[in-house]
Formats: sequence, C-alpha cells, structure tokens
Amino acid sequence: MRKQLLFLTGALLLAGTASAQFRLQSNEVIGQTYKDTLGTYSFLAHFNTTKNVSTYTETTVNFAKCQTQKGLQVKVYPDETSTAAVVASDFKCDNYGNNGNPTYVASTDSLINIMKKHMALNATTADSARNQYWKPAACLFDVVKGDTTNQAFGCYPGQYKRVEYGFQINLTGFAPTTDLSFTMDTYDAGNTGLTASYDLIVFLGSVSAANVVDTLENFYVTGSGKKVVKLAKELGIDSARFNTKVYIHIVTKGTNSPQSRDTYDPIVIFDDFSVEWGAPSWVAPAVTSGIIYNQGGAGTYSPYTIKENVGYVQVYLKDKDRVAPLTIINDVEFPPSKYQFLDSAGVFANDGAGNYTVPVTYTVTRSVLNSETGNYSDSYLTIPAPASKVDDDIMVLMTFNPKASEFTERIEVNNGVRFWWDVQTKGYVGLDKTTLATIKVYSSNSTIVLEGATQPVTLYNSLGQSMGSFQPDQATSGLVVKPGLWLVKTQEGTVKVMVR
Repeated sequence: MRKQLLFLTGALLLAGTASAQFRLQSNEVIGQTYKDTLGTYSFLAHFNTTKNVSTYTETTVNFAKCQTQKGLQVKVYPDETSTAAVVASDFKCDNYGNNGNPTYVASTDSLINIMKKHMALNATTADSARNQYWKPAACLFDVVKGDTTNQAFGCYPGQYKRVEYGFQINLTGFAPTTDLSFTMDTYDAGNTGLTASYDLIVFLGSVSAANVVDTLENFYVTGSGKKVVKLAKELGIDSARFNTKVYIHIVTKGTNSPQSRDTYDPIVIFDDFSVEWGAPSWVAPAVTSGIIYNQGGAGTYSPYTIKENVGYVQVYLKDKDRVAPLTIINDVEFPPSKYQFLDSAGVFANDGAGNYTVPVTYTVTRSVLNSETGNYSDSYLTIPAPASKVDDDIMVLMTFNPKASEFTERIEVNNGVRFWWDVQTKGYVGLDKTTLATIKVYSSNSTIVLEGATQPVTLYNSLGQSMGSFQPDQATSGLVVKPGLWLVKTQEGTVKVMVR
C-alpha cells in the first residue's frame, strides 16, 4: 500500500545517506554484537549497555549517553506537516548517518524526573530549555523495572504525536542466510488513555519512492503486546533480497488526543535486531580481502596467446557465494598501455568439462580523460549481480601489446571481497605470417605451446638446426625448451617464438 509514502516527510525520504547503516562491529555501550565464525557472520543489536543508568541528586544530573554505531534514528515532529523535528538536547538520536546518543534511563518516570531536575538546576540559564520534560527523548529503557541487564531502544515523545523511527543495515555483497528480525513492544501506555497505530515502510538500495518494497499500514498497535518481526516474511519476499542496503521506517501519527505538556502518547521499544549472512570468498586464487596476489610479479605467469600481433592474456577466477557484481579494475591513472578489456567475447565460464566456452554477460567502462588534472579514470569490467548467489568459474581475456620482455600490471578484483592481482606475462611471439588460420602459438614458462595443430610440427633453433618432429598432442601439451629464439614449422606456415 504505497499511498502511505505521501505521509512521509522529505527529510525522511532523503535520509538514505552514505555510511548511515549499523556498523557491523561489537560495541558494549550501545549494545551490539558482531561475530565471524568460519565465514558465517552474525549481527545482533540487543541494546544491553554496560553504562550505569542516568541519575540525579538535589544538585546534579548525570546523563548516561550511549553513543550509537550509526544505523538508527528517531524523529518527532510538532504536527503532521512540519519538516523540523523537535528533540531534547541530551537525548538526541535523530540521524542514522551520525553517532547518536540515546540516554539510558530506568523508566519513563525516572526520565521525566531527570528532565524536570535539569530544568530546575538551570532555571536561570539558557540550558533550562535543553531538556524540557515535554520534549522528545531517545532512550535506552530498562525493559523490566529493576532489571539493569536488559535494555531496549525507544523514544519518549513528550507532548508530541508524530513519531518516525528509522533503521538501516547494509548487506551489500553478502548472502543473507536468515531473515532480518527484531521485536517491537509497548513499553509505556502513556497517559492519554488512547492507542497509536504504527505503519512499516521498507526500502531496498536507497530511500526513494522507486525503491519502496511495501508499506504495511497498522503494522503495530500499541497495547497489543510484543511483536516478533521476521521482515522478509512480513513483506512476502525472499530474505535473499536483503543483499543490499535495507531501510526500515516505522512511523505513527500518534493518538487523537490534544497536545499538552503533561500528557504523552504510548512509548514503543525495539530490541534484538538480528541477521546472519555468508560472505563471498575466492577459491582460485585462494585469497582474502586486501591481499596483493603475486605481488611484484613473484613468478606466477598468466598464460597468453598472440594473434595478429595482439596479445591475449588469460586470467582465471573461481569464487563462492557471490551475490554482488564482480568488477575488475585496471587500476591506473592513465590509458592502459598494457592490459585492456575486450568490448565483447572477453569473459567465458567453465562448461563443466574444463573448457571455458560459455559466454558471460558483462560491461566495460573505458578510461576518461580529466581535462583539469590530465589524468585518466580507471577502466573496469563489470559482471552483473546474479539473481541468487552463485559460484563463478570464469576466464577473463585482456589484450596487450606484445613486448620482448616480461612485464607486470596490477588489476583490482572485487566480488564483495576485494584483492589485487599483479598479472605477469612472460615471453614474446613474432610472426613471419600475420596469422595462422587455426593454430595458436605462444610461449609460457619455458614452454612452446601449439593449439590446433592436426599434423606433426618441426622445431628449429636459431641456427636453423632441426630439434625434432613432434606429434600434435605433444605440441598441445607443450614443448619444453631453453630461453632463446625458436622456429616452429606447422602445416599452416612457420612462426618465430622468443622464449625467455
């Protein structure tokens, strides 16, 4: 029921800022736990803080502020049309792109007493307006009175009605293995004698009308008890769709009672946000995030072929559980003078029999000159995100200008786990003929390889001395030779091969 979007303010619709999601890390102050167990990851925001509860005496007030790790916010507005939220200054948690500071209090009564005490202690200063007891306050509340080990997140709305909660988690590049779940409950019925109805709006990717998954009106009514939410189940979608930024907005217009400084609407609390996921991994090369594979050209040479004086280097990649796009970046600031991506027929998958013959869909973005800096942007190849997680086994072809010496160029590879690869080629092929009709000839690791020969081939050294005749299967497997210039005679002609 997307009509509910008309109720949302522009501020909320534009709230999908970068880096606004829960930080996936443990933190004792706000109460969240992150675990990595052999490639299975879990996140739980339980809001059980290690802070001591806020207190006050005749002469002092102590606010136990519990800094968030981003990802949650609550905004309270003075009316249905206002875009300017109201908040008590020492209870601010109104932007999930920042580290908010909900304050830990024992109960609603304790909170109101603390706010009144702060007003009284600062009655003669401007600070008397910081925490007026009729202003909204984001808090961690003791779920059960007297139990200081169990807290939940919620907001005392003060005299106001319209309350909008927002939560964001970023699972881009991951494969969720559970639903995203949380609980919602009525913490305090308020003192109006009325109930409030909350609506749920969920966005994927970004907060915009185009990216709303659904709006569930009357999702929760205060006084109805604890609700255990399985988000994908509620929305009627597969939890695999949560492999992106997930925005959860829960909003109410409040009760129909008139505003009064001494009345407040029901308070709801949220607890136990949890999700588990698997991350993609690299099988071949078997690397982890941040690694520079074959750093500096450590001796692992990538195979290549030469045809019509153009080199084709072959990079083989195998991964597991990819759900994000796979990108390969030519990580340079100038036009790539060595490796370049092919506009088409440049990526092939294993056909199951060890042959890389299955075309893979991809796009290429070329380097663009920045006229102000004189530098070129990176060029990159992108394989789109799959509909569901996949295990890739692919060969990527890149072209280069053949040279008489070995060379290395670094590329960046990212399937959700990013690493760098110093791709190194070795050897040079010069052709007497510009091409052979079907036979590919190249050198690699002190070996001359002929692919496609159907008749015996003869090998000559640089002095023209015959080193023997070899059967097609031997030529395909590779002829081990010493470095130097060699001539290979085939049924399609003779080629020179420089081996280094």
